[in-house]
Amino acid sequence: MHPTKWLGTVGVVGSGQIGPDIALHFAKALVDQSSRVIVQDIDASALERGREKIERKLDMGVKSGAFRQAAVDKMLASLHFTEDVTELAGADLVIEAATEEVGIKHRIMARLGELLSPNAVLASNSSHLTPEEIFSATPHPERCLVIHYFFPAERNRVVELVPHPNFAEEALQRLLSMYETIGKVPFRVNSRYGYAIDPIFEGLVQVATELVASGMGEPRQVDRLACEALGLVVGPFTAMNLTGGNPITAKGLARMGSEISPWYKPPALLDQMVASGERWDTAKRGETVDLSAKQRDAVLPLFHGAYLALCGEIIDAGVLSASDLESGIEIALVIDSPQTIFRRLSADGVEQAMRLAENRWPDLPRARCIREWIASGTAPPPSYVHSRCEGEFAIITIRRPLQLNALNELVLEQLEKALNTAQTDPLVRAVVLTGFGTKAFVSGADIDMLAGLESREGAEAISRRTQAAFHAIASGPKPVVALLNGLAFGGGLELALACTARLAPVGLPLLAAAPETNLGIIPGAGGTQRLPRLIGLGPALEMMRTGRVMSAEDALASGLVDGLVEQPFLPSAFTHLEALLGQKTRANHLPTEPQQPTAFDVEIDIGHRSRLIDKILVRTVEDGWKMSLAEGLELEVSAFGDCYETEDMHIGLENFLQHGPRSPAEFCHK
Repeated sequence: MHPTKWLGTVGVVGSGQIGPDIALHFAKALVDQSSRVIVQDIDASALERGREKIERKLDMGVKSGAFRQAAVDKMLASLHFTEDVTELAGADLVIEAATEEVGIKHRIMARLGELLSPNAVLASNSSHLTPEEIFSATPHPERCLVIHYFFPAERNRVVELVPHPNFAEEALQRLLSMYETIGKVPFRVNSRYGYAIDPIFEGLVQVATELVASGMGEPRQVDRLACEALGLVVGPFTAMNLTGGNPITAKGLARMGSEISPWYKPPALLDQMVASGERWDTAKRGETVDLSAKQRDAVLPLFHGAYLALCGEIIDAGVLSASDLESGIEIALVIDSPQTIFRRLSADGVEQAMRLAENRWPDLPRARCIREWIASGTAPPPSYVHSRCEGEFAIITIRRPLQLNALNELVLEQLEKALNTAQTDPLVRAVVLTGFGTKAFVSGADIDMLAGLESREGAEAISRRTQAAFHAIASGPKPVVALLNGLAFGGGLELALACTARLAPVGLPLLAAAPETNLGIIPGAGGTQRLPRLIGLGPALEMMRTGRVMSAEDALASGLVDGLVEQPFLPSAFTHLEALLGQKTRANHLPTEPQQPTAFDVEIDIGHRSRLIDKILVRTVEDGWKMSLAEGLELEVSAFGDCYETEDMHIGLENFLQHGPRSPAEFCHK
């Protein structure tokens, strides 16, 4: 079954600040499957405000071009607002988004427990309370959990899934798959008051408030210093203003003090702001804030030290792994991860910041893991490649959601290790390689891999290194199917080309591209040699010279992919592997021997792209075509080095770094 097809009806209880946003996200995500989204609240005026909020956001989406009016009409038709809770009786998933009061939640859950089918999932969008507390008197706790959304709920991709201890594992996996499919980045979080991320953010609000109260800066200054220290896009006080979060933060800090660490406590100034209902005095976007060097020297280390201590406490307590916290906090809060802060400051800088923070706050949590990082001199690397087995098949997933699963050196290392493990495991017959989410299989190589190049030798080394990683896939004894769950651009396409076969989703309009010439380079991980051998010399050259994006259907027609699949993708991939192993089907042939000369159209409009890079590309493809694959790959390494020696490569990379991929570079053709 498709990961979302079980959602015939989704219910949202509460039409306050976050409930309508949750409903809007489901209406958008399920627009093509005729699901119903019911918003229930006992307050008719709240329902009307929620409806108006959704309509306003969708209208803005139409005006900005994000939505077509026809799609918006379908979304609005799927939404239903009601005061009658019994209309939720047939729902498959109900998310309570009412006030953060345990008594209110108990009453809601008791009524929903009576109404809903035992197979329905009952969730709370609590931001702090544990599922054990929320569902203490709810029948069928095996279907109950917390699903914590972050502001703004329809756009923030992170959701924390905190299952009740009795929650069925199969149901949890179904929810994780569903949220991934509808564009969220879900994290399974162990149960504790506040979960994984709120204790960190609310702790930063406490730090900022105490710094203001002690005279180290005005709210707008401390707010801006928090951004400078931690890479925040929105400072803690600005976030409080946007979300109206002062009351719930004060309440959360008070209880965290008894349940997590005595350090947590609502500062008197925060209590005053709650009592008065005032907003923090923060700077507007783009407004200059006067900050002295003395302020920076005094405040930045305190933010660093406190932040690392709070993150470390979460890791030490086992609420979330260090790697998942790194990814989750970067996306949810748009903040530098503790690992990023550590690498920026170095072990000595972190030790000094921790010492200053602990001197100021003697009861600040002592993070054991951060001490271990200091002792070792390094923070642990994130886990970007995840492996698991289903029966005789290994499933390897590249998970870098913030970077659309882009390749970097660490991904290559972990990918090689995972593939080697699968290839040598006697219980594994074949491998499925895919990417996390629905946007990208692999969006390309991380631009940072190229931005720091300082020599031709360095450029050739990157090309050779990436080729070696992909060769390990191509030369392995067991078949590897690339399940292209989304974009396969640049290095992602080259990774897929190294696999035994490729499968793509039906109807995907943007699937594969070789856009390297937009950057003033050529494909350097095997693309100039494998792509022509798979789809033909002329079509491959046209694709690489123009950067044209190929749809899934075009990819099938060209031979780039071996088949098109519908959700759920994995069973289709397993079926294809069974056919390959049973010799009932063959993968599209990619010859390794020299090919016969073939005529192709040299006169192609390459647009703004570098004529010099185009010349290098055409030469590399045409000459490599007449060589063995191994010889052609070595030729590609040398040609990639040739690119480094052009001015256009540096122009292209600099343009990308400064203006992004949508801005064409102005090449000089030198």
